[in-house]
Amino acid sequence: MPAKTVRKPKVTIPMVEQMQIVYISHTASTAKAAEAIVDFLVRLGLRWDEMVCSSIPPVAPPEENAQEWLDEKKETTGLVLAVASEDSKTSADFKCEIQHFQVETKPIVSFFVPGYDFRDDPIGLGRYLGIKLDGDKNRLHYALAELAALVGKALDKEINPVELLWAIERFIEDIEKLKMPA
Repeated sequence: MPAKTVRKPKVTIPMVEQMQIVYISHTASTAKAAEAIVDFLVRLGLRWDEMVCSSIPPVAPPEENAQEWLDEKKETTGLVLAVASEDSKTSADFKCEIQHFQVETKPIVSFFVPGYDFRDDPIGLGRYLGIKLDGDKNRLHYALAELAALVGKALDKEINPVELLWAIERFIEDIEKLKMPA
């Protein structure tokens, strides 16, 4: 008796929407705070390919065609995190990035370093969810939990509550260690 030939049916893989990422914008003086934010996101369970931050090597643009790479990532951004200090008010690159995302109506969460006064902010970051890094710990804890919910929604991820609490505590410890300029 000859062996039966089993034919496998054709499998069609549905097209998936392009993956959304978290884009972190900052200036040179807030690079350490941006690094703490990236660590926070990793603790929440984000992969390196789910975020962009120009100063952190695993998620920084390649040396060649850096601007093209960043522009491409801007198109897949689901959430923007802006680390604002007094020098961000005059930084052309920072302003350009934020204004791009404002035009694209991307959700923006701002981290305000100690001494930053968003009330006279020419960029308009005070209009969005703001997290004061030198504020009350309870408010910071609550704001980080809100941020985690936004990240989960933007990237369609479920955030583990235990990992969230641990990530918040570690982030607060990391921020307290930093000596950030105003």
